[in-house]
Amino acid sequence: MTAYEKEAIEVVKTLHKHGYTAYFAGGAVRDMLLGHTPDDIDIATSAKPEEIEKLFPKNVPTGKQFGVLRVRSSPPKPRRSGAGKHPATSRLRGTSFFEVATFRVEGPYLDGRRPSSVSFTSDKEDAKRRDFTINGLFYDPLTKDVIDYVGGEKDLKKKLLRFIGNPQERIQEDRLRLIRAIRFKNRFRLRYDSDTWGAVKKNASLIKGVSYERLRDELNKIFAHPSRSHTLQDLLDAGLLTRILPEVAATVGVIQPPEFHAEGDVFTHIKRALDVLPARAPLIVVWTTLLHDVGKPETIKTPEKDHTDRVRFDHHAEVGAAIAQDVLTRLRFPRKFVTEVAWMIANHMRVWHLPEMRLAKQRGLLMDARFPHLLTVYKADSLGKRPGNWEDYERIHHLYREEKARPAHEKKGEILSGDEIMNALQLKSGPLVGELKEIAHEAYLEGRVKTKKEALAVLKKQLGRDRA
Repeated sequence: MTAYEKEAIEVVKTLHKHGYTAYFAGGAVRDMLLGHTPDDIDIATSAKPEEIEKLFPKNVPTGKQFGVLRVRSSPPKPRRSGAGKHPATSRLRGTSFFEVATFRVEGPYLDGRRPSSVSFTSDKEDAKRRDFTINGLFYDPLTKDVIDYVGGEKDLKKKLLRFIGNPQERIQEDRLRLIRAIRFKNRFRLRYDSDTWGAVKKNASLIKGVSYERLRDELNKIFAHPSRSHTLQDLLDAGLLTRILPEVAATVGVIQPPEFHAEGDVFTHIKRALDVLPARAPLIVVWTTLLHDVGKPETIKTPEKDHTDRVRFDHHAEVGAAIAQDVLTRLRFPRKFVTEVAWMIANHMRVWHLPEMRLAKQRGLLMDARFPHLLTVYKADSLGKRPGNWEDYERIHHLYREEKARPAHEKKGEILSGDEIMNALQLKSGPLVGELKEIAHEAYLEGRVKTKKEALAVLKKQLGRDRA
């Protein structure tokens, strides 16, 4: 048992001690029954919000009007033992906050997200207002009993995902449940109850009413999990992908040259690339992989229509970077995240040509702080093809290892500053200084010069040629 779980039990003990019913609730119970250690433990109780506040002075009333508070467990007070013995101390420090909610039923949902009102009720009625049966379970950590009013334990054993009660009503209450259904099904390797899946497909258009911020957060949970490609397929099959990520849905059916992509269309390649990623790949890498080929539908050229030698996607990386920027901005991602994903998409084809680049250009890309992420995307892109191109990836990875192994003094990015060039060559600020700085930089990276004096000599020769 983890220290976090022990602290959660202390919260339950405190509530029990004062005459209230209290259980672990929802996802924590589901995870425990599946043999997983819960990341978050929520607690449901018969205590009213004011009573919870009195018992736990260290609290945050995050949703007090809905009967929800975040409280910190209070560690047991040390008890002194007999004379000559050290006082006993508790290992618990009360450092974690837990969401504690009063058993409740909810009034009508007027905005597709929040109830217009809540009233406090029994544990049984509280269970019935939750989303899926696997999330409607309670667990008493003191008696070790599972309390199941909705058939969730049976559904877990049957590997079944099912809405509690009327699926239409559950979706109308919170439209994000359309996507949550698909996430839970794939994350826990379940199968859909037929009424649940039918309701998701029937109501897919309702997802348009969900805020972009909530969509982003739910999609991040999807893409943070290794089941990401299967979830992507279900989003497409449910009619949700065309509504939340139409740019990705547009890759379905876009043909590719079979000599390079025997796996099929662009969408199939994207799914295969997602499967290649490490299970815990950073979100910035996952989003780049997801969107790396979204420029192909707009840039496709075929022998039949355009008289090309084969199917081609000229400049799809640059076009895709602009599309990705629009997608991520729409989903309210931070500006830095958007910029870095767009940069990686714009550069993902350059990696293929690294061995043929001039040494300065090659080293400039390899030394970029973003290159390790770009290399992971390149690996997914290479192995997401059929057949996977492991040799090309190994060649690029070898170049990167060699670059990392170079002595630190050889990796300095600038041998001459703009001021140094202006002072030494008696130039005024302007585009010429920038051009000369780039020439000196390339000569340094390629090893043709090692000192400032040598770099200035190269620039003087360059100026002499330009003025001749």
